[in-house]
Amino acid sequence: NHGLSGSTDMTSCIVELTAFDYNNDGLEDTIYAGDLGGNLFGLNDRDGDGTWSKVKVFQARSTAAGTAGMLLKFFYEPDVSQESFGDYLFIGTGDREHPDLTSTVNRIYGIKNTWSSTWTTLTEANLVDVTDYSYTTTVLSNLQSASGHGWFIRLNVNSGEKVVSSPLIYNGIVFFTTYTPSAVAASAYTDECYSGGNLGVGRLYALDYKTGKAAMNLDATNDTTATDASGNTITTEVKARSDRSTTLGVGLPSSPTLVVTKDGGAMLIIGTGGAGGTTGARTIAIPSASKATMYYWKQQ
Repeated sequence: NHGLSGSTDMTSCIVELTAFDYNNDGLEDTIYAGDLGGNLFGLNDRDGDGTWSKVKVFQARSTAAGTAGMLLKFFYEPDVSQESFGDYLFIGTGDREHPDLTSTVNRIYGIKNTWSSTWTTLTEANLVDVTDYSYTTTVLSNLQSASGHGWFIRLNVNSGEKVVSSPLIYNGIVFFTTYTPSAVAASAYTDECYSGGNLGVGRLYALDYKTGKAAMNLDATNDTTATDASGNTITTEVKARSDRSTTLGVGLPSSPTLVVTKDGGAMLIIGTGGAGGTTGARTIAIPSASKATMYYWKQQ
């Protein structure tokens, strides 16, 4: 517990954590870690005096939010975007120990941490529920306000869907991979070694990190078409709730890995598994705001 006293709220196992150098002085001075009890902690020694401070940033299971009895677990570390107000944290819930579990509606979270000296632990009651893609003026105002605390999405479309990897944020887009178990349980097969009927479905989510909106046109079926005066078909992209995610293949997908090419383009590489030609790595091109400039030198 980093030598901290009074850390009685750190009672659940921490599986993975994120550590980074806040002020670029060569020393990692900030740590974020979620635990299997659905708590998200932040620790820092940003003044470099060797004394670490801790804050319980967020609690997924809470009476105030009506989630106290839900098995919301953080198995993977969050990703972080440093902002003017502090840190924007992205993390998702999912029970890696029970991938076939369907009784829990898991979440994707975008949570603001201001490192306030009077910080009060946040719950879902403090965040904006953007699950249904109802982005009213009031909702957008809250998300863009300095007093807003963030957003969350309930994964309630696909039964048992869960976050199964660490998220990745790049160019204002936060990427998550999820797994949804098959509707046919493995126990339905007499051969206990047979897994072909229960490989499930892997998906990729691409979300605007500030709002949880679809950041890419991942569902072309809802785009609109029109014919101009010259008889040309004009297609207009529509970004709606269904554009938040796309199917990757069967089995549990890997974490998204970012590749920036020499010309400044960007893509994700995600591993998938299973039969039917879906095994292997998927590459997905992603928007890149600017081209990279290559710098190099030669030392004699």
